[in-house]
Amino acid sequence: MMKRLPLAFLVATLAGAMSTQALDTNDVNVMILQELQQIRASLAKISDEVAALRKESEDKKKISQMAGFDGMGSMSGPNIEKLAKIEWINSTDPEQIKKYIIDIILSSQGQRSWSDRDPQVAMLAKVGSANLPELINAMSMTDSMNNYHVLQAIEILASDKHKTLILENLPLHHELVKTISKKGWEEDARATLLTELKNKGQYLPTEWIAAVASLQDPESYPLLREYFISGHNPYWTYKAIKDLPIEDLEGAVLEAWERNKHDDCNGSYLAMIAMEYGRQDALEAVLSVLTAEEPHNSWTSREMRPKLLKCVDVRGSNDDILKWYEANKDTLRFDKETKKFVAGE
Repeated sequence: MMKRLPLAFLVATLAGAMSTQALDTNDVNVMILQELQQIRASLAKISDEVAALRKESEDKKKISQMAGFDGMGSMSGPNIEKLAKIEWINSTDPEQIKKYIIDIILSSQGQRSWSDRDPQVAMLAKVGSANLPELINAMSMTDSMNNYHVLQAIEILASDKHKTLILENLPLHHELVKTISKKGWEEDARATLLTELKNKGQYLPTEWIAAVASLQDPESYPLLREYFISGHNPYWTYKAIKDLPIEDLEGAVLEAWERNKHDDCNGSYLAMIAMEYGRQDALEAVLSVLTAEEPHNSWTSREMRPKLLKCVDVRGSNDDILKWYEANKDTLRFDKETKKFVAGE
């Protein structure tokens, strides 16, 4: 039989228990509050660290872009570190000026992308228009791509008083045709422009062909036609001459296509042109390129797609149009009025 405890004892025991419970609860609340404060402090610290890391990452990205590194760590644009070591000393000493120019050119070795916003342009322009001959002379020391910044600086500094200097150097430095065109000196350069175009087999900048075309000189039309057929950059040559009254331009297109259709470089470009003149093998070549690679990853493909859609009425993906072609290639004909390929009856 359970022994009964005195009431006073029970009351005292219960009161003590309640007091202990109240004390434990307060302690727990204090501990929780302290832990929450510590967590908040830790989160704030983590947030600051994340912000610092993000800023560091963005700073590194900016520095990398300024220094000319691409996403794979390869040099692509200007090398800011090298350029920062080159100081312009306002001097009239030809040797110091020459060294300054050469140092900038050498710092650009290995650069793979160029912009008129590259720091080399402003740096080279610091030599002033009085030293334009030194800039032109420097073009002989390197290849055309490494002349990019020099040419940009020349365009900035050149004025009418330098016209004779530019014209005299044009036969040796064909890239100066960009300055000729920018300043509107094509008529003054007419003799040189035509003479160099007659020199078969040599490469001429696309701007050279555009400059000759701008003269609209009937004497130049046979030369432009021949350069389109057998010269360099036939695609860009065609874009420059297509609106001129050149005799039998269609025949020139077909001849250029036959010469270049198996060429890895010019074949794809000329296929776009020959397709517009009704060559079915050119249409097939265009479809082959479009269905072999992602259209958004290739400049050629991005150029081809709109031209293809002008030559066919069928719509859909490149693969859809290829299927249409495969199903109808034996009966296809080219409508010269609409300039479209249509399936025969």
